[in-house]
Amino acid sequence: MATADLYLPEECWVCVIKFLIDNDDHNRHLKPLSLVSKQFLSLTNRLRVSLAIYNSPHTSLSSLFHRFSNIT
Repeated sequence: MATADLYLPEECWVCVIKFLIDNDDHNRHLKPLSLVSKQFLSLTNRLRVSLAIYNSPHTSLSSLFHRFSNIT
């Protein structure tokens, strides 16, 4: 018996992924999901909302903000 292709719109996948990562402060669950497919990689990349920089001198931060102007 052949299986039918299952299609869910991206909005549905985003809801599922948000449910899975709820209460996950460090987004540890995004990495395994991003390995499943290119579509999941794209979706998980959109859901990442923060970047943590540790042990970096202040001077390199200014160059990062200059290079990536959308970082606020």
